[in-house]
Amino acid sequence: MHKHYFSALEESASKFHENSLKKKVLWAWFDLLSEEKSAFWEKQKVAAEHSDRRTTLTMFRAWRQFPALIKEEREKEERREQLRKKVAEILPDFRM
Repeated sequence: MHKHYFSALEESASKFHENSLKKKVLWAWFDLLSEEKSAFWEKQKVAAEHSDRRTTLTMFRAWRQFPALIKEEREKEERREQLRKKVAEILPDFRM
């Protein structure tokens, strides 16, 4: 009778140990997952800040170059207009 009682206790203890170990492992995985999520969020935040800084920097660089580009575009348009006038002087007017 005692032998049967001890084997039942041993089986109960074994199941308790197994369940306890499963809980510990699952909580360890949960903690690891939480840490990884927070690390990922932090990296994502840093990447977004970096992207914003690069975009702002690019915008300011383009803004600084804008007057020179406008001047260059005006000069091109003036040259085109001069060429149009020369061509108009050379070619006869075919309009009636």
